[in-house]
Amino acid sequence: EMQQGEREVVVKKWRRRELGRIVKLALPALSIPLADPIMSLVDSVCIGRYSTTLDLAALGPNLVIFNFVSFSFAFLAITTTIRASRALAARDTREAGRAISTSTMIAFTAGTFFALILFFFPGAALATTGALPEILASAESYCRVRALAIPA
Repeated sequence: EMQQGEREVVVKKWRRRELGRIVKLALPALSIPLADPIMSLVDSVCIGRYSTTLDLAALGPNLVIFNFVSFSFAFLAITTTIRASRALAARDTREAGRAISTSTMIAFTAGTFFALILFFFPGAALATTGALPEILASAESYCRVRALAIPA
């Protein structure tokens, strides 16, 4: 029978191993919701450093639009993860592949649709945010460039 001290050592090793597994899963999963805000932060820093305050102000309405698009499709990542995990737990790699390919097609199709809308009609999208007329030219330029990254 195990002594109290030996049991504690075994439990600590088990906890450390399980924490490592959780971190290995959590870090990549955390990149999904953080990617867009980090990209927005980098854009703000670069534009704030190398452009005018008008250009920096033009980011605000765009961030509203792109954060909305990004967070609107968070369900797709969650649903895909659940479906693929269940299939893999049942050792059904075919169903897991089907879940991933279906989600990829949905993401690419929706991303391309939103990219086209925002690229060709940035003014209409920005108007929904209440963007001031003074910043529309800069905001539309930024919207067009950033729209190209949506399908990715």
